[in-house]
Amino acid sequence: MRLLTPDSAADAAALEALSAACSDWERALSQISMEDALVAGCFAGDRLVSVASLLYYFEGWPVADIGVLTHPDWRGQASPPTCCHAGAAFQQPREIVQYRNAEEDIGSQRTAIKAGFIRWYVEEGIAVNPAV
Repeated sequence: MRLLTPDSAADAAALEALSAACSDWERALSQISMEDALVAGCFAGDRLVSVASLLYYFEGWPVADIGVLTHPDWRGQASPPTCCHAGAAFQQPREIVQYRNAEEDIGSQRTAIKAGFIRWYVEEGIAVNPAV
């Protein structure tokens, strides 16, 4: 595992290849970008198999969000970036460090628990019908 460098073409290409192997929904949920703070990846040879980053939504807002994206072939095996980010995030000057995941994603929940997180709340989606 190592930190990815925003100005590295090789790191950007590795992230692009990992992203291409994941679904649109997974990419949207993870919100990983090379411009995020503390982007770390887990490699198998020269192949990026999992990446995590810290995302700060708003300057001055007391929340740091951990995004994680793992190649489908490596799910359940590549949680070191999450654990690393949990440790690094807890050292950041933020009051809240969050790890969001889909409720049905049991593997992601287990990863969060291994990293030291506890369940704080479950958010339920609400569909709004604009025709009403």
